[in-house]
Parts: sequence; structure tokens; C-alpha cells
Amino acid sequence: MIGTSCVPEDKLQQRPIVLRKRRKRVQTEANWSMFYYHFNQDHIKPDLIWNYRTREELKDALEKEMRDFSSCRDLSRSITISWNHTEFEVHYNTLAEEIKIGDYYLRLLLEEDEKDTSGNSYIKKNRMNFLMTFITVFFYLPNHL
Repeated sequence: MIGTSCVPEDKLQQRPIVLRKRRKRVQTEANWSMFYYHFNQDHIKPDLIWNYRTREELKDALEKEMRDFSSCRDLSRSITISWNHTEFEVHYNTLAEEIKIGDYYLRLLLEEDEKDTSGNSYIKKNRMNFLMTFITVFFYLPNHL
């Protein structure tokens, strides 16, 4: 016996019982070919406008960010600097005139609703939520447009 413990010494030397198996990390695979395919396609949906102009705006913003980063790095040779990706933003001027309610572009929502004959459009399926969001945005938050 060790000290005041009631557990025999040989039991203390045994390995602990594993109650559950070790979790394996799930490795996700990047499907870059699919990403580039969709990246280079035009998408016009109520929740996404992606075309040549938006791609150019992203490209210009990335090039400017790289130039700024390089000049900062050149100016501070003795200090190691790193890029803070969370601060990177792209302002899509081509989308500035689109009215957006929540995550949806109003023009495209209305066009989709106009074309839909099955009653499955976003507005028809979620009429009350859409109206409440619309009322909130236009009447209670006029400064946020």
C-alpha cells in the first residue's frame, strides 16, 4: 500500500482505461478545379451577383493589397510583418446601386418571383419574413441603406 490509499500498488502501475477512442481529424479536400470553374462563371441569383466586373474588382483589390503589403514590408525591413486577412475587404462598386435586403438583391428576387409559376420562389415561400424584413429595412433603418 502507498500512503493512506486503499488501492494496491500494482493497480496504480496499470494504464488507465480508455473510455472512448481518440477523435480523428476529418481531412477536407480542396476541390480547386471546381472552385476555379465556378469562379470564372457568371452567376446571377437573388443572393449572388458574380460576373466579369465583380471579378475585376476583386482582382484590383487583391493587387492593391499586395502592393500595399510589399511597400510596408520594404519600409520595415527589420520588423517581420504579416498580412491580416480579416481586415481585407472588397468594395464592389458595380453592386452599389443594387438594393439589398438581408442577403438578397431585391431586383433579382422580384424577377425570380415574376418568372416563377410554381409558387416556389423565395418571396412566395417566405412572404411574411420577406415583408417584415422589407418593412424593417425601409422604415426603421433608413440610414443603413
